[in-house]
Amino acid sequence: MTLTKGQFAPQFETEDILGNPLRLSELTGRKVLLSFWRNTNCPLCSLFLYKLIRQAEEWKAKGLEILVFYESDKKMFLRSPFFMNDVLKRGCLRLVSDPQRKIYDLYRVEVSPQKARLEVLEAAGRFPSVAEAGKLGFEGDGEEAGTNFAAIPADFLLNAKHQLELTRYGQDAGDNIPLEVIARFVLTGKV
Repeated sequence: MTLTKGQFAPQFETEDILGNPLRLSELTGRKVLLSFWRNTNCPLCSLFLYKLIRQAEEWKAKGLEILVFYESDKKMFLRSPFFMNDVLKRGCLRLVSDPQRKIYDLYRVEVSPQKARLEVLEAAGRFPSVAEAGKLGFEGDGEEAGTNFAAIPADFLLNAKHQLELTRYGQDAGDNIPLEVIARFVLTGKV
């Protein structure tokens, strides 16, 4: 059973990939975007992150906390120039490694071999995005040891009281929340 709008977000305690403690309860009073993605070898995830960080500084200044979860082990981030230089140095979002899927399961994030099939990605029009990712240097096939190739993205927008304003479970392995939806939420509190 998936989470629905109006519910309070499940609380969690973890740490980000730099080892800093992270408790959702400490973000009460701020809007939050929780995004659950596949792994560091997913070109669609990297492309979306590339686009997200271009707006994240502005959104953070307007009160949005962004937490991005990956199944990848911490060491995968720490050896990646993209994550270390382009993402973490900006300080506009926090990356969380959850290889045991504890928080994924708390938010009921799906693993679906059916939705991860190439035919489904093609039907959803994801191949041009894969090509765009390749042009930006984001190579990969979405497979990474210790992760689920069939992990499907999910996104949650939480109001300042941490009630779910939006629950969005992806329809395929590249189905992320539209950036316009996040921008509208930051400005108006509505989705």
